[in-house]
Amino acid sequence: MKYQKLTIYVCPETIYQYVYKSKNKELYHCLPYKQPKRHKRYSRKQHQCRFGGDIRLITERPADINTRTRFGHWEGDTIQFMGNKKQVITTLVERKSRMVFLIKNNSKHSQGVMEKIGNKFEDLPQQMLKSITFDQGVEFAAYRHLEDKTKCHVYYCETHSPWQKGSNENMNGRLRRYLPKTTIIDNVTQTELDSLADKMNLCPRKCLGFKMPKEVFIQQHKNDCRTWS
Repeated sequence: MKYQKLTIYVCPETIYQYVYKSKNKELYHCLPYKQPKRHKRYSRKQHQCRFGGDIRLITERPADINTRTRFGHWEGDTIQFMGNKKQVITTLVERKSRMVFLIKNNSKHSQGVMEKIGNKFEDLPQQMLKSITFDQGVEFAAYRHLEDKTKCHVYYCETHSPWQKGSNENMNGRLRRYLPKTTIIDNVTQTELDSLADKMNLCPRKCLGFKMPKEVFIQQHKNDCRTWS
């Protein structure tokens, strides 16, 4: 409604309250995640590092990355499927623009996953790739390979704390509308994933003032090119 510049619109929280308090118990099927009940919010506890002491934790990340004032800082994750636990899709989200890339992997082997991430990023100018933050999943263990290839800094969430890369978690939820856990991943091609990423990148986002991620990404790229020239 805001995107259409209407003077009256409904607050998202009002919609959720109506759905979950309504006598019509089936309304939740109309919601993006189709959850029959709202999740409770628990306090978040700190956890120790899983990979050992030689990695950069998210707590060491510069504060201006956290505020999204700087461009070129990414978050990465994988989504899995019930019928095939070996093949996964890597999701990469740029924190400021919310631009997303999707990569199909035939296995969760870390060297292969990181190699494909590096290949995806290799055509980006250095100012568009300054850091990337992962959770401590085994598929992201080969961080030195990615750092050597891309020259960016790799950070990790604290153990069992994927919520610390919220942009990526939010995007994964959006992608599940099109790629539910029951998806037969063998039948999904990289071309189809590229088309889905385009769809996500051309969707106006409230957090971007109802601009499209691709629009913000391209404009930021132009600004950075002028700055570096």
